[in-house]
Amino acid sequence: MNKIGLIIWREFITRVRKPSFLIMTILGPLLIAGTMVLLVYLGLQESDDQLVLVVDGPGIVSGKLKDSEKLTFFYTDSALTDSAFKASPYTVMVDVNEAILETNAIQLFYKDLPSLNVQRTIQAELERTIEREKLRVNHVDPDTYARIKTALKVQLFDIDKGGEESYEQILAGVGFGFGYIMFFFVFLYACR
Repeated sequence: MNKIGLIIWREFITRVRKPSFLIMTILGPLLIAGTMVLLVYLGLQESDDQLVLVVDGPGIVSGKLKDSEKLTFFYTDSALTDSAFKASPYTVMVDVNEAILETNAIQLFYKDLPSLNVQRTIQAELERTIEREKLRVNHVDPDTYARIKTALKVQLFDIDKGGEESYEQILAGVGFGFGYIMFFFVFLYACR
């Protein structure tokens, strides 16, 4: 048993004294944090003003989408060809087909990938407008629906702990994050 301990100690010391181990111990977490910050920054970075052409043959959303400071909506009833879209001043083209009320699916074409904020804004506007159209088609009063529609916030309480609020899901997420970081380091050092 003593020989195994000596072997483990020797391997540990030879690994820890390597410059690559010392550098990556400091540089690894900085690289992970820097990559995550860069991804968030690039994802949320505002793109230029977007001219959105909405191809709405059935007339479901025409004139109902609200412009914002970064988005301006234009409407047509026939789709542009690829070459016509490339030559046009529009940066995004949204194809709203007749089956949208059943499929809840649209196609979005772009010249340059819009930021996540622009994508979310376009999606939110279309969802709001299509929801109102579905209410109209199904003869449901929008005001009644607005009062009935409820977003729930679920609070978890552990009865075994005297009704204290439970944070187990948050702790599970933290544990998953640390587990991912550990996996990353094991994989990083195993590749050497």
